[in-house]
Amino acid sequence: APGDRTAFEDLLNLRNCLAHGNERELAALRRRGVLDTVSWTRAQLPVLNRTAKAMDRVVWDHFSQATVEPWE
Repeated sequence: APGDRTAFEDLLNLRNCLAHGNERELAALRRRGVLDTVSWTRAQLPVLNRTAKAMDRVVWDHFSQATVEPWE
């Protein structure tokens, strides 16, 4: 979906700031509207769901091409 890449990058950056205690970057994210709140993060769940489905598809396609089904 449009904007998913930016939203996913925002989530990753937020996670990294929180995990590494980077207050300067966290402040910059907050100024951009990326908040370290449960409600903001929950609002991003559709982005994570779409990303997970896309990754599942990529992995499935790879394994389908890289392996042979035993019943063939």
